[in-house]
Amino acid sequence: MANHYVDIGAEDTQDRISTEHVAQLRETVAESVDNKIIFKYELDWVGKQGLSEDSHQNYLNNFVRDFNRSIVKQIERGLKQLDTSDQGILTNELHSHLWKLNGALAWSVDRHKELEQMRKYITGNSGSSMIIYGTSGAGKTYLIAQAVSSIKKWIGSDSPIIMARILGTTPFS
Repeated sequence: MANHYVDIGAEDTQDRISTEHVAQLRETVAESVDNKIIFKYELDWVGKQGLSEDSHQNYLNNFVRDFNRSIVKQIERGLKQLDTSDQGILTNELHSHLWKLNGALAWSVDRHKELEQMRKYITGNSGSSMIIYGTSGAGKTYLIAQAVSSIKKWIGSDSPIIMARILGTTPFS
């Protein structure tokens, strides 16, 4: 069994610090993780490689099956906890779009002309929606992210209500 193997340090002595860290890690994991998602397997170590597809096929199949079931259960549990009210769905949708915009701010492209046009539109009197379009990779998301991050300054308010939608960000967009 793998727990019989220890790290060997200089002069073929057991590495005491490593062994203590492993024991501490085992305790921490046991205290932190729900027992329902801890799976124990027994298998023989084969040579230097440890695992062999031929001799460990049953273990590998069980591991993949258990891992898959555990992940599916965690996802299902998370989905049950989602707020399915209209407001909850809208909030999750907006968070997804804002997350996408926040990631786009990492790019740096000179779009001062387009940003100035957006500033004039946003601070102007138009009652219609603004649509930003262009070819893939043209910088549309970055441009929208720059505008969203500048709106407070443009309108002189600390709490504007901003709704930005990017097609393809979520299944609902």
